[in-house]
Amino acid sequence: MGGFAVAVEWNDTPDPAGCIRMVEAMTHRGPAGIDEVQHEHAFIAEARLPRDGQSGWQIATHGPLTIVGDVRLWNRADLEHLGGTDTSNDDRTVLLAAFAEHGPDMMDAVDGDFAFAIWDESSQTLFAARDRFGVKPLFVVHTETGVRLASEVNQLAAYEDRTIEPDTYAVSEFSQATYRFGSHTFDKSVFRVRPSNAITFSEGSADPVDYWQPQLSEPITGEPDEIAAGFRNHLTKAVERRIEHIDRTVCHLSGGLDSSSIAASAHLLTTEGMKPSRIVTVSAVFPGLDADESDLIARTVAIQPFEHHDFDPRMGPIDWYAEDMAVTGSPVAHPVRDLTVRTREIATEVGAGLVLTGNGGDEVTADTRVLSTMLRNGEFGAWFSTIGDLGTDAPGTAVNAAVISAGQALPSWTKAPLRWLQRPAPRAGAPLTARSKTDRTPRELLADSIVNGLHSSRMTFLLETQESMFAAAGVEVSH
Repeated sequence: MGGFAVAVEWNDTPDPAGCIRMVEAMTHRGPAGIDEVQHEHAFIAEARLPRDGQSGWQIATHGPLTIVGDVRLWNRADLEHLGGTDTSNDDRTVLLAAFAEHGPDMMDAVDGDFAFAIWDESSQTLFAARDRFGVKPLFVVHTETGVRLASEVNQLAAYEDRTIEPDTYAVSEFSQATYRFGSHTFDKSVFRVRPSNAITFSEGSADPVDYWQPQLSEPITGEPDEIAAGFRNHLTKAVERRIEHIDRTVCHLSGGLDSSSIAASAHLLTTEGMKPSRIVTVSAVFPGLDADESDLIARTVAIQPFEHHDFDPRMGPIDWYAEDMAVTGSPVAHPVRDLTVRTREIATEVGAGLVLTGNGGDEVTADTRVLSTMLRNGEFGAWFSTIGDLGTDAPGTAVNAAVISAGQALPSWTKAPLRWLQRPAPRAGAPLTARSKTDRTPRELLADSIVNGLHSSRMTFLLETQESMFAAAGVEVSH
């Protein structure tokens, strides 16, 4: 599936003209067609990518339940067992059967890239969920009279027949790299369902929960070779789950550790029988710039059996950026725009249905948290040495890391007044923020910090922007 739209009015019928506009705003996400269902109080529509465009494909139902979404499950077999039925031909019906049996509790077992909504005609409730890392976008407008969900901000603005209304505070925060209000978007009337959140909407209420949190094991012990082998197996399995149902995948290869590890995992899969022709690596090179990693890329490419493409991204005409901002519903042009566009062009040229990136690796490793810990522990020599080493290759990155880590190391009492001064006025989207958990152990707090890094608003915006731009070309993306 490429996208969807839902409009619910608890005591009325959704505006027909608004529903039409909302569907028209997502036609680029459904090159294989769009299906629609109209209930008395709910309008539901779904756009399909070519891989789902087979004859007879329709919006899935199960008794009073109707599901729409953009769904790719990694653990389909587990959910088939949970739902008690064999529906392996369709990820949506797998979810729907599980929901019919277990309701929202099924989310404990769901893993994949997805955003979906389930309308229950009998109870007049709407359940919506977004994947753990925010790969698939999900936006919402919630009012006293109803709720509207969509894959893109533009669809929700179109329902009301208006243009995007920029949230100047959010734009300012983003430009200063301090944009941290994850439920807010750049449209002041639209909010996002945050990654790993599920929400049940009923008349006059929205009940959000965090359905997932990473489980950190106890400190790893054993011989270094054993630890490395265990990590390698986990990573390779993660890559395999994403590409196993895709005929051809483009792997972005930046030359950095994250994307190189993904390409290496794909290489390991070829030793287990996967054909090398199923993988194509793609690299952006920047001759003459500090960011150029051509040498590292070349060394990685030389030892792998995959078809490879290099390109030098160029700043496109300003109207290209304006067009992309119109598609993604954002008043901000993301700096990776040209890299994304050229990658999707190559994906189309080689017949790939999926682009696999290394996005998120830097957020998990959280370099600035390591640096701030050095400062808190008084390890100033190690901090200066690390910043100095970083500055040798990337001065701009070194300055950024120094400033951020220094800010993180400040005592909390010094930052509280600053946060109060920056605090925005209460927002209508506050009820959509999932309930926080209390009494967390130190290891659970560490897990929280990892999730916060992955779910940072700048990271989430990057994933959402890339997903929309790839979807416009009929290509999926995962990370």
